[in-house]
Amino acid sequence: DPKTRLQELLQSHRYPLPAYTVLEVSGKAHNQVFKVECSIEGLDCITTAQGKSRRKAEQAAAKLAIEEVSKKMAS
Repeated sequence: DPKTRLQELLQSHRYPLPAYTVLEVSGKAHNQVFKVECSIEGLDCITTAQGKSRRKAEQAAAKLAIEEVSKKMAS
């Protein structure tokens, strides 16, 4: 799961854990869409994603963060 992989990647390089913030919830109760931000202090990394549940939105944001963090660590 991307959230776990991101946490392990950050811990292995001694960066702080990511913070997840729900930015928006839209749609009717039975068909909501969650917009979530994943931010990593010290890496200037903020990603945003949406999903049909908070968990799925967090996982999507974490997946984007892994890609961004990996690029920053490679440079």
